Amino acid sequence: MIFPVPLGAWMPDAPDYKNPGLTEAKNVYPSPSGYYPFWDKVTTGEAVSGTVLGAARFERKDGSDFLCIGTTTDLYVCIGVAIPAGDLDAAVSFNCINSGLTLSVSTSENWAFEQFGSAIYATTQSGGTYYLADIESNVNPFFVMIPAHPKAKAVARMDDFLVYGNLTDIDASSAPTRVRWSAFNNPLAAWGTDIGTQQGFIDMPQHFGSVTGLAGGDVGYILQENATSQFDYTGSAIVFQKVLLQGSEDQSAGCVGHASIASIGGVHYWLSSIGFVKLTGGTIQIISKGRVWDWFLENANTDQLHKVQAAINLDRRCVVWNFYPAGTLTYTKQIIYNWELDQWSNATVAADWFVPTVFNGAYTEGTLRRRRLLAGFVSGTLYQFTGDALAATLETGEFQLEPGRRSFFTSVRTIAEITSGTPSITVKHRNLPGAAKTSTAATAEGPAGYAPFNVDGRFVSVSVSIPAAATWEKASALEIDAIPTGAV
Repeated sequence: MIFPVPLGAWMPDAPDYKNPGLTEAKNVYPSPSGYYPFWDKVTTGEAVSGTVLGAARFERKDGSDFLCIGTTTDLYVCIGVAIPAGDLDAAVSFNCINSGLTLSVSTSENWAFEQFGSAIYATTQSGGTYYLADIESNVNPFFVMIPAHPKAKAVARMDDFLVYGNLTDIDASSAPTRVRWSAFNNPLAAWGTDIGTQQGFIDMPQHFGSVTGLAGGDVGYILQENATSQFDYTGSAIVFQKVLLQGSEDQSAGCVGHASIASIGGVHYWLSSIGFVKLTGGTIQIISKGRVWDWFLENANTDQLHKVQAAINLDRRCVVWNFYPAGTLTYTKQIIYNWELDQWSNATVAADWFVPTVFNGAYTEGTLRRRRLLAGFVSGTLYQFTGDALAATLETGEFQLEPGRRSFFTSVRTIAEITSGTPSITVKHRNLPGAAKTSTAATAEGPAGYAPFNVDGRFVSVSVSIPAAATWEKASALEIDAIPTGAV
């Protein structure tokens, strides 16, 4: 008798027994039909010096990449070569250029970047604030220091103002709860407090903690450790009005760090101390509670949550958060959220920092098209994640095929579009809910697509391993051939 078992949403926080989805979904992206692979890195041949502490993608008028990178010692740009219109076979290449600075930025900090007009601003408290005049120019595309600006942990454009948060202020005083904004539509004007040019500052309520992030756009948001406030331009003498968001204070839905913020289409995502947050239309939603939050706390270095870093993979409609695993100070794990499906997965990739990128060509589906996916720095070298599929694991929750009875399993196969590579199946079983699980040896699917077994058990789960470099997509279900024990 054939039993179909869908590969549902990854829900590691749910009980193992009768988990409606998966207990493991590693090195995959959620997709409408199940799961896609997470791809390995392919080098661009470009590299930067020092430890990468921040990177951001900006787009030139021709659609090419303009990556800004901050390290412990310098600021860089990596300029993507423009691709002729319609030439989808042309490989994307980069040219990385250092600014020639001599910096000593602490690895406990992160660089923050923001575009205002054609200029890019970069800031960190120990390294200072810097300015790149024109992303469209290939002549001297260097960052230069702006000593009159605040030094900050966060920066964003809000309406027609450049805004800094958590400051070493213009008088060199430490102001962790302060937000300061530029003159109207003129960040290069002298900074101060002047109602004539509408520049000024505000100190946020101290009981909500330091300012940890800023989210910009036509409407701005100030994120503190334990609260989030909307920041509206009024045009009056007060210039900006702050409004504490409902559901923010009572939930302590603040932000752990500016680097954890990812924004797309006016929607902002970030990591708070109580879960992963989605903010849209002034409404805060915790999107991880009861689903992946306990898993994240068990797997992450919770002393280093301010170092969690977010990037958008637009091609897969996902936010990817890069974090230090428990007990480490290196980025080797990721948690992934698909905002269209409201589903999660995870990955285990060593990458110093992820950043969106443009890729031209074909992979997996074999379709030539321009894609917006992930690049990243690994030991200072810039890679695009467009290579072979990584080894993937998908494991179901525990189920009973016949309630109250044991079942005899004879074979299992994966329902996926696999054109090369052979999945292996492991069946885990037990007869009592509290007993230790017995696992079969990993068994490869045979020529007919089934992995053979002789397993008798009451409570059963199935783990699928798809090898690295396999060519596959749309893993959606399992087919299990089994009969109730004792039936004929």
